[in-house]
Amino acid sequence: MTERNNPDLTDRLGFLLHDAGRLMRKRFEHHSSRYGLSSAQWRLLVRVAKEPGIAQARIAELLEIEPISVSRLVDRMEDSGWIERRPDPADRRVRQLFPTDKSMATFGAIKSVA
Repeated sequence: MTERNNPDLTDRLGFLLHDAGRLMRKRFEHHSSRYGLSSAQWRLLVRVAKEPGIAQARIAELLEIEPISVSRLVDRMEDSGWIERRPDPADRRVRQLFPTDKSMATFGAIKSVA
């Protein structure tokens, strides 16, 4: 019997993949909790660290969250010194995000955990 014809095998694989992802996130959050960032903030920080100057709207697309939610997330992270917002020199409607020294040092430390 092939995998396609065996619903039990397909169902189990789906649950295993889901559980593996959940356990990996849980382990990461355990190791990264000392930095005081939520998983959403970590995901944003990784994108900004890898693509300095990325547009705030692009972050919303990549993280698959609403732009207003990204705006609030960025507000909190900027207030805490994790990222810096700057206007785009070519389009004043666009806000670019840049990592701070604090975020780059932390990103380097947590990269091994990820």
